[in-house]
Amino acid sequence: MRKELNILNPCSKNLKKLFTEEGKVNNYELKLKLKPDFQPIQQKGRRVAVHLQDKVDEEMSRLESIGHVERVYDIDQESIVSPECITTKKDGSVKITMDSRALNDNCIKSKHQMPSIDSILDKIALLLAKPRKASQARQASAASKSGISRKS
Repeated sequence: MRKELNILNPCSKNLKKLFTEEGKVNNYELKLKLKPDFQPIQQKGRRVAVHLQDKVDEEMSRLESIGHVERVYDIDQESIVSPECITTKKDGSVKITMDSRALNDNCIKSKHQMPSIDSILDKIALLLAKPRKASQARQASAASKSGISRKS
């Protein structure tokens, strides 16, 4: 897991304008293309098991405090309400997700092909290689000034 963090840290530093904290993107509004006959769906919430209610309240407070979720007091007829899915992690904490199947069924899917993992890894490798090239150029410049030649 440490290796993953070491690989991702340079990316987050280079893209600091997008990320302020782990998993949060700033100044981005997702625009969904909905089917013409779409009617907003307001589904009922699911019951939370009694033994998980305190953990769910804590997790929701945490998510609200870091800005991942927002408390809504007034829900109008144009609002979309999807139920939550609560699962327990191995460490005993809870994971809260949204069941967006009804919304997904009413979205117009784009037909473009998803990038393969190979192309994504190639782009990350290029991103990580850029700082190395700059430092190698500085080393070569310093070596030429000192009269030391270096074979590549």
